Amino acid sequence: MRFFGSLIELYIKTERLRHLTQSCRLEPIGIVMENLEEILATTTTDFHTCTSAIELNDFHVLRIAKPKLDQDITILRELYHIVQNENQQAILKFSIDRLQQLSQDCDKILLQKDEDLFSGVLLQDISIETVMELRKTGIAWSKIATLLGISRRTMYNRRQAFEMKEPNDSLSDEELHTAIHRIHETCPTSGAVYVKGALLATGIRAPLKKVKFFLRHVDPYGTMLRKRLRIRRRQYKVKGANSYWHIDTNHKGISYRMVLHGAVDGHSRKIIYLKLSTNNRADTALKFFNEGVSIHGLPKRVRGDKGVENSYIKLLMLSHLPNSFIEGRSVHNTRIERLWREVNLEVWSTFKDIFSFLKEHELLDEHSELDLLCLLYVYVPRIQQRLDQFTLQWNNHGLSSAQNKTPSQMWLVSMLQQEAENGVSGEESGAENRDDFEERVLDPQDSGFETDEFEEGDFDNHNDAILVPDSNLENTDELQAIFLQLVPDPCIDDGNYGIDHYVLLRNSVS
Repeated sequence: MRFFGSLIELYIKTERLRHLTQSCRLEPIGIVMENLEEILATTTTDFHTCTSAIELNDFHVLRIAKPKLDQDITILRELYHIVQNENQQAILKFSIDRLQQLSQDCDKILLQKDEDLFSGVLLQDISIETVMELRKTGIAWSKIATLLGISRRTMYNRRQAFEMKEPNDSLSDEELHTAIHRIHETCPTSGAVYVKGALLATGIRAPLKKVKFFLRHVDPYGTMLRKRLRIRRRQYKVKGANSYWHIDTNHKGISYRMVLHGAVDGHSRKIIYLKLSTNNRADTALKFFNEGVSIHGLPKRVRGDKGVENSYIKLLMLSHLPNSFIEGRSVHNTRIERLWREVNLEVWSTFKDIFSFLKEHELLDEHSELDLLCLLYVYVPRIQQRLDQFTLQWNNHGLSSAQNKTPSQMWLVSMLQQEAENGVSGEESGAENRDDFEERVLDPQDSGFETDEFEEGDFDNHNDAILVPDSNLENTDELQAIFLQLVPDPCIDDGNYGIDHYVLLRNSVS
């Protein structure tokens, strides 16, 4: 068969192979495999196509021809096991080796090409950690590939090369039911979307349909009740992430000397910070704002009310960029006011009931400095722990008004889009803004504005100031030492929502 000899001459031109080809008499193997001539002719064509594509650096043709070459190798291997003649087997073995060598060369060339492309887009501008963070928020790999400007195949190859493993989210139905039951115990008023967000925050991804199914078994009454409380929302649009932050303070716990400080990104609804403090001072609000900037970068504008607690934030924003702080009534601060509704429902309502229980049973007197000191020691860290859980839950729950995207997804995608539009890495841009802002925030006296007008002593007489009086107990430090000895960690579960911890402290120091 002349085509078989020509195939070998194309693969290897050595005296030894020529001698084998001339000396051997090929047995009629056409009866063993149909269309053998056509198969070997195709193998010869694929060989020439791959070698030409390598010489011409035609990677598109090489990607198409490479799978065909692998298929030719498989066919020749089957043929090798069929023939009986030793000379024929030697020729086939040598041909297979050459084809395998060519296939490996193609793989190396294509892999290097993908690495060049991938490193230019992903490894330099965007870290592997950022890609995995996008994936952990629930964004599909195909969407991530589109966002980075690479093909799905390239994303798949890079995942294999850099060992980007899927988050460990495989749970049996029984384990998922247990996880949802545990979340419901902590957040009894949460619906299916919030529960799914709480699962996603812990690295567990589950279909919303399955979450609803199990939640109906865990909380049938609450599921029916929530269907009657759906809200018809108006549209509110912000250009992009970090374009507009909404800040405010929540004074639902002012009678217990507790103040909530919060900030929300206007575009993505992502919670920037949600902190509990025992005062309403401007320096405390500024500290929380600085922490948010250090993590998320500097916003272009901030919306807040005219309360004195926002004074330092206002001055610092205006010193950074003119017209960057917008004042208005709290009822018009849409994003943060919407968040307070959820915080009051999901977090504060539980502790409000606990405090009401203590007062009804004469275990808490709001006018007793000692009772308030015990209450703050036990419940401030417990409330903050619940606020941190709610923040993760909120940032990872799907928004019906945003095609079921989560706030974390919207924030990350928007930041990457801004990076692509500006041609500057998001990390470099954020670092530059943070460095410039830190010079102003951390050293107010060097920033060029005067703070004498807003000294803390003047807050007490300001018409808009909401005051939280300090404790007048003289031995506060000694009491704190006793508290620390009796209850080292107030967040440890006492089986009674912290009431046993509080009663123990109150009885011990009274």
